[in-house]
Amino acid sequence: MEPEEISWISRVFRKIDMFSTLSMSEAAELIDHMNKYHFKPGESIIKQGDKGDAFYILYKGKAKAMLKKGFFAKPVELGVIAPEQFFGEMALISDEPRTASVIADEETDCFILFKGEFQHIMSKNPTFEKMIKNLLEKRNFENKRVK
Repeated sequence: MEPEEISWISRVFRKIDMFSTLSMSEAAELIDHMNKYHFKPGESIIKQGDKGDAFYILYKGKAKAMLKKGFFAKPVELGVIAPEQFFGEMALISDEPRTASVIADEETDCFILFKGEFQHIMSKNPTFEKMIKNLLEKRNFENKRVK
């Protein structure tokens, strides 16, 4: 990872409520385990129903969150995900399948943190774990409202 990317992630972490309780060393540990991935327009970043194994922060580009309500139904757009926004944290906490798909709308780069590292940091910081669980409850409520 390039120094400017590490600096960018550090700035973004300070803006994301769920990371506000992490110490500097815990945030640095998460950043050290993140990798950048590139997605082409129309490419699935995550798929609804798949097992969740990672947390994403959108770095460059734009993506759409989509929810399919039934087997033959057309997907409903939940919103646009822009740089500095994140997704994928629900499946990391709940071990439930992805509740929505995220599809690159243009050339898109994301920084990805895989489940094992995320849970390791969470287990060391009860305040962080509680904040993540509160976020999960809020997102579940929002998704049920759309359905």
